[in-house]
Amino acid sequence: MPVRNANHSIHSYVNGNEKQEILFLEIWTNGSLTPKEALHEASRNLIELFIPFLHAEEEKLHLENNQQKVTLPFFTS
Repeated sequence: MPVRNANHSIHSYVNGNEKQEILFLEIWTNGSLTPKEALHEASRNLIELFIPFLHAEEEKLHLENNQQKVTLPFFTS
């Protein structure tokens, strides 16, 4: 596998009156791709996994606005 190890940490800090958080990612690869490329590919894969949920929610809102009841499949292709 191209990614040998990955870690993350979240650190809170105060910026003026607002509490904010920053995400640190550490990615080690075997050299076949850069950490930036690995992060890009992983991010794209994660987004594609969540797209069916986004479309299902959009369909649900559309149907609720039209007062129609239809059972939607949990996952779409």
